[in-house]
Amino acid sequence: MRTPAEAVREILARIESRAEVEAAPLAQACGRVLARDVASDVDLPPFEKSAMDGFAVRSADFAGRERPVRLRRIGEARAGAPFAGQVGAGECAEIATGSELPRGADAVVMVEKSRAEADRIALDDDPRAGQNVCHRGEDLRTGEIVLRSGRRLGPVEASVLAAVGCEPVPRPATSSSRRPRSPARGRSARATPSTSRRARGPRERASRTRASLPTTSARSSKPSAPRSTRATR
Repeated sequence: MRTPAEAVREILARIESRAEVEAAPLAQACGRVLARDVASDVDLPPFEKSAMDGFAVRSADFAGRERPVRLRRIGEARAGAPFAGQVGAGECAEIATGSELPRGADAVVMVEKSRAEADRIALDDDPRAGQNVCHRGEDLRTGEIVLRSGRRLGPVEASVLAAVGCEPVPRPATSSSRRPRSPARGRSARATPSTSRRARGPRERASRTRASLPTTSARSSKPSAPRSTRATR
């Protein structure tokens, strides 16, 4: 009879190493090992975007002017719905965090430093170019390696692959090493201790204890100890 440690060693020795690579859909890639380096297909962020809720402005409109500076609101930019126009001199556009910066604007004044006045927005700030703006490719550039070969894929790695354009898959799916196969499959029962040697549960032990006790008839056949009687007066 093999011990569990011996059985594990034998199974591992029988596992066949495979050099083939298979394409796995991203949703099924967790638990696999990456077979080749993965590079980003996109810049992240993919455009100039706002890091704050506020107003997209031209920093030149604030140079040498007394605060607050009053600008005309000409539109709004939201995530997924960018402002189609262009911010000109004396103008601003309301913008949400993560939204694409409108053409003509080079800074964002946070909403906490703004105040609406009729058709104008009073902005109590002196922004510099690039203030509260996340620049294109600031986090990741196209062609930059994001995951190296040999990396085991988990939920975090899957989210990185999705962020750089691996789903839908632009390459031939997510390349990952084929899962190994073991010829020892089906022989695991030989490495398992027999049922007779397994640790018995409380119920089985209790039933065996009851079975080993003498029966009622056997106990009744034994002579009973004489009872002591108290003399009556």
